[in-house]
Amino acid sequence: MRKRGSFAKGLLIALAVVLIPATAFSAQKITAGGTCKVFNQKVVYQDKTYTCIKSGKKLVWNKGVAVKKPAPTPTPTPTPEVAYPKLSAVERNLFIALDEIVKDWAPYLSAIDGNKVKIISEKPSHPRNEENRIGAEVSNEILGKILAKPVAPAYYMYETAEWADKQMESICPYLIGQNPTGTSAGGKVGCGKLIIVNLNGWNNTFAGVDGSWFESSHETFHVAQYIAAIVNNDANNSAWYPNHPAWYREGSASTFGGLVRSLISKGKFNYGDLNQIEKSPVSYNECNKAWKLWQESNNATNFSDLGQCEYGLGRRMTDYLVAWHGGVAGILKNYELVAQGKTFEEAFKLAHGIALKDFFEEVKPYLATQGFVIP
Repeated sequence: MRKRGSFAKGLLIALAVVLIPATAFSAQKITAGGTCKVFNQKVVYQDKTYTCIKSGKKLVWNKGVAVKKPAPTPTPTPTPEVAYPKLSAVERNLFIALDEIVKDWAPYLSAIDGNKVKIISEKPSHPRNEENRIGAEVSNEILGKILAKPVAPAYYMYETAEWADKQMESICPYLIGQNPTGTSAGGKVGCGKLIIVNLNGWNNTFAGVDGSWFESSHETFHVAQYIAAIVNNDANNSAWYPNHPAWYREGSASTFGGLVRSLISKGKFNYGDLNQIEKSPVSYNECNKAWKLWQESNNATNFSDLGQCEYGLGRRMTDYLVAWHGGVAGILKNYELVAQGKTFEEAFKLAHGIALKDFFEEVKPYLATQGFVIP
């Protein structure tokens, strides 16, 4: 019995030696032909499994066999249900399509560290100067890849209407008197070459730094619209404003602003989160007159004429267009075609691959998920 016990004990000792990890041999370099001590012992060293073999009367390590590394397990992409819980499939799929655009734009984030944007500020120490610069840098980088002509507006940041009007006297008299102060004022595009933004505008109340990214990107897109619609290379002649309905003009700028906001957040915000800060009217009760007008006429209207439905309902309409019918490039292609003499309706079909009247029907189910329910 004692002998059997000794045998069992010896076997355990042998197994213990065989299973010693390679780190235990750190002081001993394992090389082919090098001396080893335990026959058939296997050691993993520098991605090879070495075995102790007999060579004549000696015990030496063999040449080793490369260890097969297991394929890395990919990080699972969140399912649509996880990315946007509690949303209908129509909403979820659209937001995911827009998030894919954000992913495609990831290389353009390097523009954050650029210094191409010109900021002229009434209060240089105000934090929104930098916030708006970041949104502008990234926006200009993205739009520069889509448009043949450069998008390089100057950005004027004001606190008082008096300062803003003085700046505009010689460069864009059109904007004189259009820059009220207060929490309701935001940004405006002037003369197709500059953007003027209220340092204490609505973003200070409804959003944080991401609101600044959104607003500067929104306004920058208006400049891109202007540039895309320049007629006969005459910088003072653009078909951007009088030939596009408000829902298309303002909605697409907000869609672009939301995409850039999500991009700069580096994953903090999904595109669908934009609904939490941009709460312009959407409901049928508020926007039924605008909806009817947009199907009857493609003429431009001011934001105040339609109760700002072009920002809420209009943005949902262009969200759908950008996600499923041509992306941001399709929007700007429309402006280019109008500048070439096409009507808005003709340009719409060519740029988005769907007739305008068919689009109004196709978008209804999505708008219903957003609160625009036609009785």
